[in-house]
Amino acid sequence: MTFDQRRRIVIRRKPLEQSQESSTQTQGNPLAPSGPQEKEPPKEPQQSSQVLEAAQPGPLSPEAEELIRRAEEECRRAKVRYDDLLVKLEDLRMRDKSIQRVFVEKYPTPNLTVVKKKLSELEAARSRILAGAGETESSIQQAINELDSVISELEQVLFDKSVDLEYLYEAKSSGKGEGQGPIAELETECNRIRDAIARIMSLRSDLAQKLEVLRNLPNSIYKFTTYGDLAPEYLKKLKELKPLDESKLQHAIARVVQDEQVPREYAILYLYKKLVSQKPS
Repeated sequence: MTFDQRRRIVIRRKPLEQSQESSTQTQGNPLAPSGPQEKEPPKEPQQSSQVLEAAQPGPLSPEAEELIRRAEEECRRAKVRYDDLLVKLEDLRMRDKSIQRVFVEKYPTPNLTVVKKKLSELEAARSRILAGAGETESSIQQAINELDSVISELEQVLFDKSVDLEYLYEAKSSGKGEGQGPIAELETECNRIRDAIARIMSLRSDLAQKLEVLRNLPNSIYKFTTYGDLAPEYLKKLKELKPLDESKLQHAIARVVQDEQVPREYAILYLYKKLVSQKPS
């Protein structure tokens, strides 16, 4: 479906008198005005008026405006789904932060058994998020397809109107056009279409970035949902309490991760808590 309805320019010449036709035929150029120039002013302005009037631009068609509106609405819905997913990821991160703080600061003993139950709940929540992320990904892909369709149609409209504009430039330079009104209007219309294309392409770029995040989510969800600021703080405290060779410390952390089947963050908190509990009060 083409957005702008192309106008067909038909210029009707009034019949010339027989003497003028004979005079025109004797000249080499059939488009040149016949007879003395000063006797023909009514005819050329009339033709120019017809040319310019036929090429005057109008707004985008209602069909185009509706397609843009639907595409933007699809984009809005996709973003809502994506934002809802981010809220769920951030909620899991805050839950993980709470588990870490309670364990290292408020729980009396360095016992990872109670922690593991909460970690299992976090892992189940991650699985549910991944299972539902497919719908969000499909929604974003559909919105991108809609935007691509709109961009393609608007680019065709822009090309068609640019051709009309170039025609008016040529008509004016050859003396067939008068005034800048219709040209200025068509230039404004072309700029408006360019702005619409740029706006929609910006929306598409934003959605493409979100789509890439979703496609990588199975590999990145742990990073998004794990609170990582607390462990470095307590790793520093651990090194201050018991200076160790860095390789030995990293080996001790890895050993806890393997034996206890807990994330690295919890292994660090566990070693710190265990060391503190062993120090005489």
